Amino acid sequence: MVSIRKYSFIQILIIMTVGLGEEFYFSLSSDQPIRFNPHHWQHPASNSAMVINDIEINVFQWMVAAETREAVRVELVNPIWEYIGSVSDDMTLPENIKISTESNFRGTPTIYIKVTPWRIVGNLVEVLAGGEIRISIEAANFPITFDHPHLL
Repeated sequence: MVSIRKYSFIQILIIMTVGLGEEFYFSLSSDQPIRFNPHHWQHPASNSAMVINDIEINVFQWMVAAETREAVRVELVNPIWEYIGSVSDDMTLPENIKISTESNFRGTPTIYIKVTPWRIVGNLVEVLAGGEIRISIEAANFPITFDHPHLL
């Protein structure tokens, strides 16, 4: 009898998590060309950049109102990687998907999501030229105290 209640409770939690959460989709395709040179790796659909070895690399970055990293799921759907150039230096890029630890921004629990649309295979550079980024977030049970264009 206890195991039936336990399974019913787990089912209710799963339904609440899926039913009350939100999903966001971001298309990676763009009509603008992707530019690759020794000083700037420009992806036309990105909204941020980082500098590694004096190279400015465009990335996608969003803020999520969530209390834990476990409340956020990010995945690449049908990614299309295309060869764009090569590098001669020994360079290491961060993971394609990075979810930060929890922080507090203006009184709201916040998680940062960074997607790097570049990867290095051997010394060949590939760009994420197509596909979708799917972000799933559990519903927030706290007040959001600010507004930002990249807040999900």
